[in-house]
Amino acid sequence: MSKGSDMDLDGPARYFHEVTRTAREAAAKEAIEQALGDTQGNVTRAAEELELSRSHLRRLLKAFGLEDRARELRLKHGLGVRVTDGPLKGRVMGRRQA
Repeated sequence: MSKGSDMDLDGPARYFHEVTRTAREAAAKEAIEQALGDTQGNVTRAAEELELSRSHLRRLLKAFGLEDRARELRLKHGLGVRVTDGPLKGRVMGRRQA
């Protein structure tokens, strides 16, 4: 049996690896959601809080289906979001006026 792939595992070992992988993913998702909440959806600050690079956190947001969560939190707190495509690309929209 080679190391490196869960597909090579049988019986209890395969079950153990699947359960621990699922638990790690659930814990990571919960930590990311907490950090986004603590930072009002600021991905850069959330990445710093989690001690991850911003790009790594972006990949995790996509993998866990949380891409829109940061945007929702920023809009909820009146912080605005940067438009990523279209004619308004690069502009910050939805920011409350002081």
